[in-house]
Amino acid sequence: MAELYKFRRIRKGLYWSADEQGFEIMGQTQDSLDRQLAIARTELGKYVSILDEKKVAAADRRRDPIWRNLDAKCRQIRTRMVAVDAVAAREAECKQRKEAAAAE
Repeated sequence: MAELYKFRRIRKGLYWSADEQGFEIMGQTQDSLDRQLAIARTELGKYVSILDEKKVAAADRRRDPIWRNLDAKCRQIRTRMVAVDAVAAREAECKQRKEAAAAE
């Protein structure tokens, strides 16, 4: 089944190797999220061009399940990027407090 899925993605031009997908089990880095967002936007752009060829109006794209899925992936990655920024800010603040406490 996985091979069929891979074949379909290759045929649509939406398949990248694991290295390009940036699989990471634990924490997400900003660089990996930027790369994932670029890939997701590319996939979305390819599908939007397919919808444009079919003359689907921009307002009607929301009814298309594949477009919704690709758009949701982009939104999900952008949300993760906001969370990574919040964690980085929290960690920087914690580091400053520890340095201030050590200086006293």
